Amino acid sequence: GREREARRAIALDSGSALGYDLLGIILRARGRYDESRAATRRAQELDPLMPQFVVNEAEAFQDEGRHDAALQLLRRAIELDSTYAFAHVRMAYSLMYSGRSAEAFVEARRGAAMRDRSRFAVAEINARSGRQPDARTMLAELQADARQRYVSADGIARIQLALGDHAGALASLERALVERASGVLWLASREYDPVRADPRFVAIVREVGGRR
Repeated sequence: GREREARRAIALDSGSALGYDLLGIILRARGRYDESRAATRRAQELDPLMPQFVVNEAEAFQDEGRHDAALQLLRRAIELDSTYAFAHVRMAYSLMYSGRSAEAFVEARRGAAMRDRSRFAVAEINARSGRQPDARTMLAELQADARQRYVSADGIARIQLALGDHAGALASLERALVERASGVLWLASREYDPVRADPRFVAIVREVGGRR
């Protein structure tokens, strides 16, 4: 499996920061958060100037709902590179779940100004922060874009879930599965709790597990 391949790569090159970071990502997807953080911390020791590794450690805290710890790391990632859009997006989520919706929206917009994919985060945070009409407008724009070019179906699904459209979200996740979108690796995320017991979601998780 992927974990075995990542560990084999590290055995061949114990100084590979990317190898440790990849292992951390794989372990996080399996819910092994302590091990994930240990791997990403080793990546940071090997390459302390790479903000991506700091964000990946933060995400393991986010998955556990430990947003204070995540925010500390995300601030450090932004200090390393203030133009790293994904750090702003992940900070937006932790701010949102910490009840700081106005700050979350600002960070999400910063990320979106740097990286088009961050529009998903802006729409989702709108939906979860009482701005449902804005979220629906952004969702419609993304769905229109999807008829012209590739738009991540799992990103669409998260917005639909935030808006309470469970059937639409499950249909989007099924499409993401067909497209082999990387986002389906993160179905353990708390955002999917509203559909976790749904037989369609259980089938999607089973299919993703079979590919690992």
